[in-house]
Amino acid sequence: ALIAGRYRDEGNGTVTDITTHLQWQRFHVGQRWENEGVVGKSDRLFFNQVAEVAQQCNYLGYTDWRVPTLEELQSLIYSSSGLPKTWNDTGEWCEGDYQKPTICLEAFPWPDFDEDEFWDSVVWSSSPSADGSNFAWYIYFYFGCTNDVDRGNDGHVRLVRSGQ
Repeated sequence: ALIAGRYRDEGNGTVTDITTHLQWQRFHVGQRWENEGVVGKSDRLFFNQVAEVAQQCNYLGYTDWRVPTLEELQSLIYSSSGLPKTWNDTGEWCEGDYQKPTICLEAFPWPDFDEDEFWDSVVWSSSPSADGSNFAWYIYFYFGCTNDVDRGNDGHVRLVRSGQ
């Protein structure tokens, strides 16, 4: 059975999105998958660190893990209210009464999410911003929206593999 009708659990700390064919780690960098769940505290990294961390990743014997693009990361936004749409790839905030963080928690458990800590729901993409070389795009999973921010801020990283 698929998780949320979309994710195939690979049984190894990853899921494959049957819509995008991307394989996602079910945890952030700094955490690990153990006993069918996420353990540990996720690292908060600056943008200039994320590509190197991905390049050094050798999870399950694969070395092609990478930081997702903005569009790939947007595909994970789950707006449980269905507004503006359930799989909210619009870049707009989720509306109405929705779960926080705005991600399918069955597929992507988030044990260290703190609603009171703004940066706890920020996840970097690999996409640079047109606003200048000091900015890059991230997903703010508290509201389910995208934004660009100065690369001097920190955030979480979730790694992905292509074409699985």
